[in-house]
Order: sequence, then C-alpha cells, then structure tokens
Amino acid sequence: MLYLHYGAQCPGYRYMGATARELAGVLNRSYVPVDVAESPDYAVRHRMFFPAMVVVDDFRLVYPGTAQQMLESYRRSGPIPGELAWRELPAGDVTSVMPLTPGRAGEASAICLGDGASGVGVGDKERWLEDESATVIDGICGLIGYCADTSVGGVEFVRETRIPYPIPGRRENWIFVTCLYSAPSALSDYRPVMLQQLVGWARELGYRGVSAVTGEETPYPNGPLRTFERAGFSPGPTLGRALLRNRWETMRFMSCEL
Repeated sequence: MLYLHYGAQCPGYRYMGATARELAGVLNRSYVPVDVAESPDYAVRHRMFFPAMVVVDDFRLVYPGTAQQMLESYRRSGPIPGELAWRELPAGDVTSVMPLTPGRAGEASAICLGDGASGVGVGDKERWLEDESATVIDGICGLIGYCADTSVGGVEFVRETRIPYPIPGRRENWIFVTCLYSAPSALSDYRPVMLQQLVGWARELGYRGVSAVTGEETPYPNGPLRTFERAGFSPGPTLGRALLRNRWETMRFMSCEL
C-alpha cells in the first residue's frame, strides 16, 4: 500500500500517514510512504492532484479520514452511505490580508486543522515554506486573511514549473494554487475572497498567470469550480474523478492569465 504526499505542503500529512499505516495493518499490506516532490513519477502514475493520497492496488483515496472510514470506502469501492455532504456557506470578507511566509506556518495550519489537531506537522510545514520561499517572488508563498486578529482563510501556491502533479503543461512565471481553504468552524466561506486577493497580489508581484485544480461542485481539492470562474479563471480539461467520503467528484484544471 502506498501513501503519497507532496512533502509537508499540507501540515496534516503526518496524521494522514498515521491513518494510512493503520489501514495497511488492517489489510495486512506493507506500508510504503513516498514524497512525490522527490519522486514525481508516482504522482503521474496515480493521477495525483491532492496533497496526499492512499493507494491500495488500483484503489485511490484522497480524503483525510480515519482508518475505519478509509477501510469502508475501500470495501465499498465508493462513497460511504450517510456521510454528510459539503454545504456551501455565504461568502465572507476579511479585514486584512498578510503574505504567507515561513513564520506564519502555524497561523496557516490553525485555519484548516485547528490549534489542537493531532499530528499537525507545523514545524515540517515551516521548513517546507522556507524551501519554497526561495523560489517565489519576495518570498511570498501565499496569503492569509484575518477577521480582526483571527486567521480565517488562506491560499497557497508554488511556481507552476515546480508542481509534481501531472497538470497539462508548466509555464514560466505562472503560479499554481496548492491549497485554498477556509476555517471549517466559520459561518462564512472565505475561499472566494482569498482567491480574489490572490489574483490581485499575483498581478502586482509580476506573475503572468495563476492555475489550479478544482472540484466541479465541491471545494476538493480546491474550488468549487464556480468560485474560480467568478475570480476570472477559465475551465480547462477534466482530470478525472476523486473519491471523497460521501461522493465521487470530478476534477478540472483552471487557468487565469494576468
């Protein structure tokens, strides 16, 4: 059984690795972790567009569930009945935006994983951002949005030429959205405003374009698609399907020329 992860791009990669190892034990399989940043051929072979993926034979899981949830998905070869669907919230606004730098790794991690989440690799995330900051303009790897003093939304990126995923082409001076997220406990969705902020910042920094992989109807791996369209992105090719806990989702490549 393979556990593929894109370095420490997602600070929860250790948690998902632990549950994947537990699943391997239940299935009596060997557990093989692979960093696709170092071995991108694995990402190509398994059509990986998420920061982490579990592969059992030809079966692929991308959601960060428990070992029991992943086991049920594997046994069903599909969604788990009764799992809650994603519910779209009204778009929220932020009072300030700050660039994502290595020193803000903890604030970024707290948005999607919570302050007390187990298995959070914040130190790993900080070191990952330090490496990436040397490859982007002004060391800015993304943006964090705040309501008062609380971080509520974020968007992260790398240069398109560095992404290990099998995207259709890699263009010079374009950036690729690795993660667009909003605090799950919030009553508003901050993805739309953070994406709009990113387009403006990217233009000012001198990038030529922004790309991403979206879910057509859900925010997994980013999105949903209409959020990107409203921010000026154009749909590209369909990239296949991904199994979430409650449904199959179709992935699309999106581009916004600046």
